[in-house]
Amino acid sequence: MKLEDAITHLSARAEAQAQRVTEKYGPFASAHEAHSVIREELEEFFDEVRKKRELRSKLALRNECIDIAAAALRYAAQMEVEMHGGPKPIPTEEEP
Repeated sequence: MKLEDAITHLSARAEAQAQRVTEKYGPFASAHEAHSVIREELEEFFDEVRKKRELRSKLALRNECIDIAAAALRYAAQMEVEMHGGPKPIPTEEEP
């Protein structure tokens, strides 16, 4: 598998996970909650990273990265809806 194909495949997994979690829990209550969830996922990734190389699980590392991506995507989508009422072209600079 090429890296580009893996990115496509794993992006779809992160998107599906973000959808499932949003359906189950709804939107984040605040930016602080989003930060806490993303930070928790990052800490779980770092827990695996801190292990000795021979004890690390590539599967666990990959899965934690998907969890981080899903949580970040979930909040980015929530901000998109709050700013624009739904998906629209993403501005490249800060909007007024």
